Parts: sequence; structure tokens; C-alpha cells
Amino acid sequence: MVLLAINGGLGAKDIAEVPVEAVDLDSGWLRFARNTFQTIGEESRDLVAVQAIMGHVPRSYDTSAIYRQRVSDERLRAVVGAVHDWLLSEGTSNEAQ
Repeated sequence: MVLLAINGGLGAKDIAEVPVEAVDLDSGWLRFARNTFQTIGEESRDLVAVQAIMGHVPRSYDTSAIYRQRVSDERLRAVVGAVHDWLLSEGTSNEAQ
């Protein structure tokens, strides 16, 4: 359960609510593909923050990325919060996986 908390950023209550199908109990990892995080994360309407979390390197001709000095923790938390809320919502298995 410690690995689940670290891997998914989930607390004890959150872990209790995650569907069993989303957890690999042998390895302790969430079955949560990067493409799903990207898709659901973009629902927060902050692509720059999603890209920062995903570790995407901007193209050399992306002037905005060159000028951007940081992405605030508030923006990053908003993306993670959107994915977190989606993951623990009803009907998750029918959407973007």
C-alpha cells in the first residue's frame, strides 16, 4: 500500500476507493497508462502543466516554452486533482482508458 500511495499520490481513504481492477496487487502499482493521464489531465484545460508533469520536452521552436520560467505548484496540483477526481469517480472504466 505504501507503493500505491507513492505511485498514485493517494491517501488511505483514496486507496480504499480505487477500483480493484486498477491495481496490480503483485507489484503494488496502479494500472494507469500515461495516455490516460494525458487525456484526463487535459480536461483541466492546462496543457502546459500536463506536459510538465509528463516530462515532455518542448520543441526547440516553442518560444513560449523557452520564455516560461516555471509552472506553478498550483497549476500542477489542479491537473493532478482533476485526474485524481476522475480516477475515484463512478464510471471510470468506461472513459478514456
